[in-house]
Amino acid sequence: YGRFLLKADRADKAISVYRRALPLDKNPFVSVGLAEAALSLGNWQEARKAATESIKRAARGLTHPRVRAQGMALGAQARILGGRRRQFRAAGRLILRALKIEPDLPRGLLARGLLAEARRRPRQAIPHYARLIEVAPKFAEGHFRFGRLLLAERSNTARGRAALQEAVRLDSDGVWGVRSRNLLEK
Repeated sequence: YGRFLLKADRADKAISVYRRALPLDKNPFVSVGLAEAALSLGNWQEARKAATESIKRAARGLTHPRVRAQGMALGAQARILGGRRRQFRAAGRLILRALKIEPDLPRGLLARGLLAEARRRPRQAIPHYARLIEVAPKFAEGHFRFGRLLLAERSNTARGRAALQEAVRLDSDGVWGVRSRNLLEK
C-alpha cells in the first residue's frame, strides 16, 4: 500500500503507512520505502535514518544485495540534498559502495549526478544522468535532471527539450512533470 501511495504522488500518506509497518516487518523494503517517501517530501533527516535502517536490515536478512545498495544510494541522496557540504564525502563513499554492488543502480546513478551538481560540476553530472535514463527509461526525475542540465548548457537544447518532454509524458501531474513543463515554457 505504501508503494502504491508513493507512485500515486501521495508521499505524505505513504510515510504514515511505512511508519506503522516499520515495527511490524523486519525486511528492508519497508525502510527503503520510507526513505524514498521522505526524500520526495524533502525530509532529509528521516530519509537518511530510514536508509541507514534499510542497510542494517538488509545485512541481517537474506535479501538481494541490490536492496542494500538501494539503501546506500538513498542514504547518499539524503546527505547530498540535505545541503551540508561536510556530508558529501560520506555520500560519495556510499555511492561507490552501492555502485560496486549494482553498477547500473538507478538511484546510485542519480546520487552520483546529484553529487557532481552539489560540488558545482554540472558537466560531470550529465553522463551519469544520461546513463540513468538509459538503464531506467521510465524514471521521470532522471529525464528532468538530464534535460535541465542540457538546456543550461545551451549547446544541446533540442536534446534537453526532448528529455524534459519525456519527463512530462512520464509524470504529467507529478512534481517532475510540472517542473519539466515549467522549464519548457520559459
